[in-house]
Amino acid sequence: MSSQFLKKAIIYAEQDDERDRASGFIGPLQSAGMAIGAALAGLLAGLTGFSIPGAEDLITLENAASSGPLVFLIMALISSLAAIAAFKMPKMT
Repeated sequence: MSSQFLKKAIIYAEQDDERDRASGFIGPLQSAGMAIGAALAGLLAGLTGFSIPGAEDLITLENAASSGPLVFLIMALISSLAAIAAFKMPKMT
């Protein structure tokens, strides 16, 4: 998935003297978003029983099949809420 349009919108929405700062902020913000998403997915996987701590096989097919769809649905719900919030934002002109 490309975020090129979002990056352009962030940069061109700023004043001329703030564009360098805005473009420099995009990379760390993207990295923080990925780290938070991975941490949330790991937390949800642990809470739903995706893996068995201390077991010889950390992830079994049965556990993945039973809790995987739940983790996917929760993450899809969070993504849907973010998409709805993005559509509610005012348009930039």
